[in-house]
Amino acid sequence: MNPFLDKRKPIEIKISGNLPHWHQIGKIQFITFRLADSLPQSKIKELSSFIAEFNARYPKPWDLSTTKKFRATVGRIEERLLNNGYGSCLFKKSELREVITSAIKHYSPSHYTIVAYVIMPNHVHLLVHFHSDINPERIMQSIKSYSSHQINLKLQKTGRVWMSEYFDRIVRSENDLQKYIEYIGNNPGHLPPEIFELYINPEYRR
Repeated sequence: MNPFLDKRKPIEIKISGNLPHWHQIGKIQFITFRLADSLPQSKIKELSSFIAEFNARYPKPWDLSTTKKFRATVGRIEERLLNNGYGSCLFKKSELREVITSAIKHYSPSHYTIVAYVIMPNHVHLLVHFHSDINPERIMQSIKSYSSHQINLKLQKTGRVWMSEYFDRIVRSENDLQKYIEYIGNNPGHLPPEIFELYINPEYRR
């Protein structure tokens, strides 16, 4: 089965909060999820203001072209803000990164094949090839729910760990896939290796 987006076939688009989620069975998807405190309120307001302006300019429901434009623009803005290292940056601690690693690996290979991931101090980038009978939204809910519970146990606290929304994108082509792999590999930049975790499946590297 073709692992990349096929525009000739139906695409399910679901709006969760402000972010649209595309789903097409059996595809490779790039997913970003972040800690609840990864952006200060001033930056959240900045991002929310942009989203409100975009919504006013392009009233919903959106066509595929508008959805693509929104995702590309918001993704760039959010990534720039995340890389500034705001918030508690819990995942500087190896024992907390291990919780996320365990949650991600729990569903492999039963629900997806892991292509690559990087666990940054305040967010995670995940690139996976979903099996044809798997709903990515449910898997993400499970990963976040389990890891949130385990992280709170380790920190001996309660409360929200993850931001409720997450960003996802279906990979378009082999060239697109290699760009995402390269992006994940380069995401840590000059961070010291003891505060992030990076994995790239050699079978997908070209």
